[in-house]
Amino acid sequence: MWEYDAQHDSIITAGNGGTKTTQAAFTIFYNQGTEKYELEQTLQPDEQMWIDVGKLIREQTADKNGKTLPANLTSGSYEFHDLTDHAIGSLFEGKVIYDKTYGHVTYGCALCCALNNPFFSYTPLNVPLGSTAENWVNAVRSCDGAWLNVTSSFDGGWTTANTNIATVDSVGVHTGISPGTTTTTAIGYLTGSRPPPACPARQQTATGSDTVTPQLRLTLGNQYNSIFVGSDSHLATPNSVFATVSPTGGTFTETSSASGDTFTPVSQNGPGWVVTTATQSASTGDRKLTIKYTVNGQTNTQSLNVTARQFAYVTNNSLGNICTLGYGTKQVYTYSPYTHPDKTAVQAGIGLSSTAVTENFNTQPPAGSVTGSGALDANSQFADTIAYCSTSPLPGWPTVTQTLSIAGYQVRQNTLAYSSSGVTYTSLGPTQ
Repeated sequence: MWEYDAQHDSIITAGNGGTKTTQAAFTIFYNQGTEKYELEQTLQPDEQMWIDVGKLIREQTADKNGKTLPANLTSGSYEFHDLTDHAIGSLFEGKVIYDKTYGHVTYGCALCCALNNPFFSYTPLNVPLGSTAENWVNAVRSCDGAWLNVTSSFDGGWTTANTNIATVDSVGVHTGISPGTTTTTAIGYLTGSRPPPACPARQQTATGSDTVTPQLRLTLGNQYNSIFVGSDSHLATPNSVFATVSPTGGTFTETSSASGDTFTPVSQNGPGWVVTTATQSASTGDRKLTIKYTVNGQTNTQSLNVTARQFAYVTNNSLGNICTLGYGTKQVYTYSPYTHPDKTAVQAGIGLSSTAVTENFNTQPPAGSVTGSGALDANSQFADTIAYCSTSPLPGWPTVTQTLSIAGYQVRQNTLAYSSSGVTYTSLGPTQ
């Protein structure tokens, strides 16, 4: 408490008892602690700051925020705060309230704001194998219960119980050596809670656990985050997932967010799996493929978000009539497949070469006509030849319905009308 009126005045002091420069903050609280007046001063070693509260009130001296104390203010409380980043404060404080009428003096003696119960920011601390992770020490300030970072006061006091699993340097940076668990201990010195001069420093210890996880990195068989619906063996390339691990010799667990998906292990370019799915995604990127890798009881889990794409429709162009035999037509159509749910053309080079493309007819075409079936090429396209071409006049024929499918999924129906002038092609969709 401080007082100022016709009979009293308060003089408050703070000094830097340390060996380094420190920044001192002085705060006056008044109006039942709802208002405050703030000053700051840099103190060299052994330097002091003196605050005459009555003088601040009389002369209406502004604080660091431009605020002045009310002229009728008579009492309040105050606080010193060492703003410098160290856990052992270097400020010492004194206060005198004197009675100007009779010369009576009341002395004040501050208590240190102790730092107690040091603890790590992370426990357990997860440390990647062959890489680093940093931990910090915090402590509870007794004055207000605030957490403060006091890592700098634990410089050099760090050890791990098992250096075959993890090591730690003098500032809390851990290195993962092998999968497993161990503990870390940090020893430092923090401000104590007893009155001066005993409070400046006492040894305290923080302990916590560390977990070193194996390395796991996943890659997909294509760069477009896609897998394709179907069981055609030629979907294996884009539907592959590969794992890079360290150390080797652990076990894998594979799951998908779609319950019907299956993972078939492959040895080539492995460890890896071919994912087979019968259900397309509802939206782009909604399928999550998750791989867990476990070594010495420690697990690393990684996931890939992909789109399960089902062949849905095709668009096409045509070279026009290339029949050179005198009668009829011959046309070669190049089809580009699209998928749902993304309504995106299948990218070239995605690894779908030789995926089956089939055609079926309702009413067989006339003898001698040419149609085609086959597979997707390296550009993820396929060609279909429709020909009714001859050196002799052609007879008429009933209209034929042609159905095209990729990997067993229908992507187009066409009508083929045969006549003496050749074959007329009409798309029945779908085209989107």
